[in-house]
Amino acid sequence: MVVSGDREQPPNATLLRGSIRNLTILNVFVGTLDPHAGFESLGGANKPPAFAGSSCYSPFSSCFATNRPRICLVLHAISKRVKRARKKSNKELTQMKQRRIFFFLSTTALCALAFVAAVKIGSAQTSKVGIFTNQGSVGQTPPGGNTAYDAAKGEYRITGGGSNIWYDTDAFYFVWKQASGDLSMSADVQWVGTSSVAHRKAVLMIRQSLEPGAAYADAVSHGDGLTSLQFRGAANEHTYQVFTQVEGTARLRIVRQGSRFTMYAGKPDEELKVVGPVEFVSLKDPVYVGLGVCSHTPTTLETAVFSNVKLEEFPAKQ
Repeated sequence: MVVSGDREQPPNATLLRGSIRNLTILNVFVGTLDPHAGFESLGGANKPPAFAGSSCYSPFSSCFATNRPRICLVLHAISKRVKRARKKSNKELTQMKQRRIFFFLSTTALCALAFVAAVKIGSAQTSKVGIFTNQGSVGQTPPGGNTAYDAAKGEYRITGGGSNIWYDTDAFYFVWKQASGDLSMSADVQWVGTSSVAHRKAVLMIRQSLEPGAAYADAVSHGDGLTSLQFRGAANEHTYQVFTQVEGTARLRIVRQGSRFTMYAGKPDEELKVVGPVEFVSLKDPVYVGLGVCSHTPTTLETAVFSNVKLEEFPAKQ
């Protein structure tokens, strides 16, 4: 025996702890009154095979017999702790699965929202084009719309489609920037090639938003020379116009003064004629100002060249 202070211990405490663990697994203590009965399944003779004929078995048996109630209580406590640990582990595993599912659903939802936003905006591009900042389709247009800017010539070559800019909805290709307050925009407009579509439209436009039914006013040159100041006073209302006639290349200007819009039109080398004004369009700042092309046919494209483009923004009146 090994004496520690005034308390005696078995010569091999580690061996005792190992045996107790084995007994826990086999559940010997819970079901029998004989402290040695469990060893029969391991080798018989009420002694574990490893201890057969060993002089250390007697102190082990004595210690075991003496402390059996305490050991049972310890094993019972260990069993309860194991059950709690398993329950906690299962709960944590369930929470982890829930977090993973939530993360997956959240990511999927964000991707879906991004896709919807991209579809709503359409084919808008954010690259700078001359004095403008963005370009893209308003409403339903065929693929292939684009704007090419020639800095040396100061020209915007715009190709676009769309059924019309009229009634209560628009469909055209647009290059724009946002602006506030009073402003004036002017340009020379010339069509590229001939077309059987008399009412293809090249426009200088000021509109409330990029929605197809947004309120707007524009100076527009048609393919047959019809030149008009078009306007939609409020979202999704019908479009109206005041018009004149300018054959061939036209010089157009549109001026915004509060809710008043005026068009000036004529040949590039002549004095421009005043058309309007109209005061039925109330736009809130900021507005979208830019150039656009509509083919007047849903499935085809037309191209117009805008040159000598000038945009002036005037400070708000104090």
